[in-house]
Amino acid sequence: MSTVQLPTYFHEFAFLIGGCFVLALGVYLELVGDVAMLPGDAFNRAVAYVLHQHYDKVKITVDVSMTAISAVLCLVTMGKLNGVREGTIAAAFLVGYIICVYHGLFTHWEQVVLPKKAYQ
Repeated sequence: MSTVQLPTYFHEFAFLIGGCFVLALGVYLELVGDVAMLPGDAFNRAVAYVLHQHYDKVKITVDVSMTAISAVLCLVTMGKLNGVREGTIAAAFLVGYIICVYHGLFTHWEQVVLPKKAYQ
């Protein structure tokens, strides 16, 4: 992606939003497919299971918490926000919400295609 040159900040932000939709679709498919997940997503899944909460709500909470912790650690250790910007914050809030939207859109197909309901 280093060869992609986006002319304005608006284009960069639109690219970020598109990336959030792609990422959320991947996580949603992992959930409904009941397959092995990356550690960060599997942690969210375990917390959602133990607390009997929906995955998307847990994901938003954990992502926002990790972003806040990262921002504080950057400020304490480096004296500035390094790597935590508005895109990180937007992604922390949006991905979980978009997963919820996908669930709402594809609930019927989950029941048709999958033998059991894997999404929580």
